[in-house]
Formats: sequence, C-alpha cells, structure tokens
Amino acid sequence: MRDICMKRYITLISLGLCLAVPMLSQASDIKPFMHVTNVHNGQYDVVLDAITDTKFYGPYQFRVLKNAIETQGETKDIDGRAFRTSDGVFMHVKARSIDSTSSTLDAEVNELVKDRTVPEPTVKMVLPVKHDVIEVNNDGVRSLLAEFMYGWPLHNRTDMVLVTDYEDTRYYYNLKFYRDKLPEGIRIEQLRQMIMDAQFSYK
Repeated sequence: MRDICMKRYITLISLGLCLAVPMLSQASDIKPFMHVTNVHNGQYDVVLDAITDTKFYGPYQFRVLKNAIETQGETKDIDGRAFRTSDGVFMHVKARSIDSTSSTLDAEVNELVKDRTVPEPTVKMVLPVKHDVIEVNNDGVRSLLAEFMYGWPLHNRTDMVLVTDYEDTRYYYNLKFYRDKLPEGIRIEQLRQMIMDAQFSYK
C-alpha cells in the first residue's frame, strides 16, 4: 500500500513539473511594461517611437504625433513649424537668436507664466486654473517646461511650453491639446514626455 501511494506521489510531482516548465518558459518571454520616463535626450523610447514621428527645425529635433499635418498661418508667429492632428493636438516650434541683451531662460519662462495666469478679458472667457514649471536638464541642455491648464469654456485645454537655450538660439515648443479629447490610445503623460524629449543634432 505504501509503495502504491509513493508511486502516485511521484506521478503527480512529475505531472506538475511537466506543466510548470512550459509556463515558466512563457513567463521568461514576457517583457515588463515600458514606463515612459524622461531620462535624457536621445534615449531610445519604444513607446514614443510607436506613436510619434521625428521632425527637424535647424539643429533642433522634436517629436510630433504620427499623422500630424504641417500647417501654416495658425499662429501669430509664422516662423517655425506648426503641426496639427485630426484630434486637434497642435504643436508649434519656433526659434530666435539670443545675445547678451536677451532675457535669461528663467525670466522668459516667468514672463510666460505671468502672461498666462493673469485672467484675460472676460470677452475671451479664458480662465487659467493651474500652471506649473518643471526644469528639464537633458544631456547638459537646460530647458524649462511651463504647463497651463484652462477650465471652461475651453473644454479642459492644456498648454505645455518648453523653452530651451542651445548655443546662441532660444527654441520654443508649444503643445496644445484638450484633456477630454485626447487621441485614441494617447495619454497625457506621453504628450508631456513627447515635448520634454527635445534633442539637438549636428546633421
């Protein structure tokens, strides 16, 4: 009787190992979820690469959402490049020369924040409800990201303005979108990462 029980135990253990081995081999093939982070310029980001295309403005390399169409005449500053998606995500990149008489990067961003957070005339019905400034220091290139969120009646519009000094040029990257009308499959964190992922190239 004892021998029969032992044989049954051995058989069950053998079956368990046979079932477990394929499961363990499958588990080893499972890749962890890619978390979008802002580590440095030029990092290879699988998630961003899947949803964005790369464009250039001088030595400035930036990302736009796939299928974004380049447009003209939509901003006060015709210089630069502007892109819009069918979902209403608007991106505008421009640049200007800086010298010893130009304001500092911090002063520039402080002025942006001041202009955006002072309630505009009620005729425009624009009521800023939040702003935030994040310092981004990628590959030794210092940038400042100012983020603004507006309430009704702009349907939760968010603006992100990244300002970067590179050599003798100041670059501006302006991203506008509506939080309640994001493109399908796109998260706000990915849009923020997209604007913070500015690169510089000597092409």
